[in-house]
Amino acid sequence: MKTYGKKNIIKCSQCAMEFPGGFEYREHWEKVHFYPYLKNNRFDTKTALAEEQSKKIYKK
Repeated sequence: MKTYGKKNIIKCSQCAMEFPGGFEYREHWEKVHFYPYLKNNRFDTKTALAEEQSKKIYKK
């Protein structure tokens, strides 16, 4: 992703990635933290939370 010299001002609270603006952050959040857990027009909270806990436990 090209930022053209913009300073990163937004930090994702779920994975700590940083973004220069809201549009880039929104694209990231939907792609990484929302759509993978959207099943049958419903958000699969159980799977999302389980994976988040797993990442915290096994984080190096």
